[in-house]
Amino acid sequence: MFQSLKNLQIFWQFARFGVIGICAACTHVCVVLVLTKMSIALAVANIAGFLVAFWVSYFGHLYFTFGHQASRSKRTLIKFILVACSGFLVNESLVVLLQHISHLSNSFIVISAILCTSIISFLFNRYFAFHPQG
Repeated sequence: MFQSLKNLQIFWQFARFGVIGICAACTHVCVVLVLTKMSIALAVANIAGFLVAFWVSYFGHLYFTFGHQASRSKRTLIKFILVACSGFLVNESLVVLLQHISHLSNSFIVISAILCTSIISFLFNRYFAFHPQG
C-alpha cells in the first residue's frame, strides 16, 4: 500500500516535472528559432535559449515540481545550476554533433537534445538539487 502510494507520488512529481520541462523547452526552442532567424549561429542561439529557459525551469521546479520538499536557499540554487549546466553540456554537445552529422532541421535537433537530457535531469534534481537532506 505504502509503496504504491510512494510510486504514485513519484509519478505525479515526474508529471509536474514534465509540465515545467515542456514550458522551459518551448521557451528554449522559441529563443533558438528567433535568434537563428536573425542569423545567429545555432550553437550561440542554443546557449541563449538555455539561459532564458533556465529561469523558467528553476522557478517552476522550485514552486511546482519539488515545492513541498525543496529548500528555498542559495544552496539549492547552486545545486540546480550544477545540474542544469551539466545537462546543458550534454545538450549542447548533442546539438553540435547532430548538426554536423545530419541534415535534420534545427528545431528537430534542439528538441531531440532536450528530450535526451530530461530523464537524467529529473533524477539529479529530485535526488540532489531539490532534495531536502542534500
